[in-house]
Amino acid sequence: MVDLLNTMAKQFETAIIVVTHDEKIIPTFRRLYNIRDGVTIEELQLEASPARRT
Repeated sequence: MVDLLNTMAKQFETAIIVVTHDEKIIPTFRRLYNIRDGVTIEELQLEASPARRT
């Protein structure tokens, strides 16, 4: 499912926002935002994983 979302984001040149507590899918994304009490407390630019490289 995550691969499909990434494909769609690239195809339609848009962002996909995923809210999750499942840390296993984090490497599939380019950016990570940590939100606490409705406030963004941290933004991380993630390294490209082999699955995301194109």
